[in-house]
Amino acid sequence: MGSSCIRRKIPAREHQKESVLMREWHPILTAPLGRNLQLSVHENEEVHSLVFPCRQTERGWVDASKGTPVLVDPTHWREWAD
Repeated sequence: MGSSCIRRKIPAREHQKESVLMREWHPILTAPLGRNLQLSVHENEEVHSLVFPCRQTERGWVDASKGTPVLVDPTHWREWAD
């Protein structure tokens, strides 16, 4: 992941505590354009969630607040909770 990203790492032992929240995650290929979303990368039984809203544009993922590119390859998305 890029060095400019802020993320939250959930260890596998805590992963089950968030099982209800995990049901809200959708595969990245189903992400809509132009909406504030939370992105994550799911790998090795860990979830790495970005802590800022992102938007998918025709050019790729951007930070919804700043308009700067998001330097990760997300695997999942869910609605951003304001």
